[in-house]
Amino acid sequence: MMPIARFLAATVLLVLAAPSPGQTSTKVQSLDQVPQAIRNKDGLATFQEQMNGAPVLPDEFGTSLPPGLSAKAVVAMVAPGRDASLATLVGVKAWPYRPDTWIAIVCLAPDRAHFQQDMSYSSGKPVCQADSEGGGEGDYTPKEVHLAVLGYRPPDQPPHLLASYGKPLDVKVGWQETSLEGPMWNENDGAVAPYGYDRFDFAAYRISPTQTAFGVRVSWSESYAGGGADFMGILLFVQDGDRLRNILAEPIYYMKNLAGDWHKDGTRSHDIEEGQAAIVMLPHQTHGHFDLRISTSQPKSRLDFAWDDRDGRYVPPGPKTGK
Repeated sequence: MMPIARFLAATVLLVLAAPSPGQTSTKVQSLDQVPQAIRNKDGLATFQEQMNGAPVLPDEFGTSLPPGLSAKAVVAMVAPGRDASLATLVGVKAWPYRPDTWIAIVCLAPDRAHFQQDMSYSSGKPVCQADSEGGGEGDYTPKEVHLAVLGYRPPDQPPHLLASYGKPLDVKVGWQETSLEGPMWNENDGAVAPYGYDRFDFAAYRISPTQTAFGVRVSWSESYAGGGADFMGILLFVQDGDRLRNILAEPIYYMKNLAGDWHKDGTRSHDIEEGQAAIVMLPHQTHGHFDLRISTSQPKSRLDFAWDDRDGRYVPPGPKTGK
C-alpha cells in the first residue's frame, strides 16, 4: 500500500463517471462513515491502515515464523546469495492442500538506505511495497520478491526447498480484459508490476484433478485532489516439478473514495465506489485443466479463461490455445 501522505496528496484531477458493471456506489455524509460503506474486507483493511495506521490483515504472509525456522535460513533457501539483513519481509505459511508443505516469500530492499526507509514507514513491521521514485504516481521500482515452496515437518524433517520461481518475481497485471477500473496513471491499460504484495490467497484453486494453485494478492494506489483509490489483483502460481509457474495475473478489486461537498458542520460528503470480481473454477476442462471464470456481481459481466498448453497458463477468449 502507498503511504497515507501520497494517498491524500492532490496529485491528479478527478474525472467522475458512472459505475461500470459489477460496481457499487454509496454516498456518505462524512469521512467517519466511510468504513460502513466499504463492502470488501481487503478494501476496508486498506482504508483503516491509511486513515488510522491500523495493520492490513496482520500476518497474512506468516511473518511470525514457525518454530525452528529463522528469517536468515528462509532467505538462504528462497533467495540464495542475497543479504538477509535487507529483507523487509520474510513469510512462511502452511499450504492447506498438501501436508508438510509451506509457501515462502522474501521481500528485499535494494540497499541499506531503502531498507531503513521501509522500516521507518512501517514502524519496524514487515512490509513489501515498491520504492517510489518521486516522479509522480506510477513512477516506482518494484520490490525484489522471491517465492518458493518448502517441505517442512517439525521436528522430524528440517526445512528444505521443493520449488521456486527461480528469480525475482517479474509478473505483471493488466486491465485489458477486465470490466474493473484500473489506475488513472496507467492510461494505456498496459501490464504493470505490483506496487505492494499484500497476502497469500489459499482459496481452493483446483485447476486440474491433481493440481491446486495458490494465490498472492497484490495492489496499487493513487491519490486525487479529494480522496484516492486502491486497486488489487491476484497472481496464481502452480508447482511444476522444482519450479513455480505463474498461470494467471488479473485485477480482482478496486475502491475509490471520492470527496464531495462540504457541510456547515465541517464534515464532507464522500462517494465510495467499489468493483470486485470472484474466481470460479468451472467443471469443463481444456487440455486436462478446469476452465476458470472471473465474474462480477452482474450476470453478464464475466470472463472465461481456458488452459493454453503451449504457454502453460490460463488465457482469455481470443488467443488460440496450444495443442
